[in-house]
Amino acid sequence: MKKKSKIAVFMLMLLVSLWGIYNLYQYFIYGNPQKIKESEEIVLDYLINEKGYGNQDIMIIKGMYNWKESSDSKYGGTLILKEQPQRSYDFGIKNEKVIEFEDIPKKSD
Repeated sequence: MKKKSKIAVFMLMLLVSLWGIYNLYQYFIYGNPQKIKESEEIVLDYLINEKGYGNQDIMIIKGMYNWKESSDSKYGGTLILKEQPQRSYDFGIKNEKVIEFEDIPKKSD
């Protein structure tokens, strides 16, 4: 009986370890989904408050994670505006501030 319980504990520890390694891999390669969502919300606030756009003016905001970047600028994304559907704009988030890789125009009235 003692041998069976040792094997069961070992198997449980092995499964927990493999699950932890898999989650660490997922987090490292694909990023934290909550932070990706936060980057989308930060750029939406930026577009509304700084550039004068409304929700109806934005076609897509897609947050992304880049594991190759430095630790404070791994999150960013791409956005497409309804007035220019053929053009996409890339952005990064650093210290909760938007960094425009392509100049995002202000809303034209």
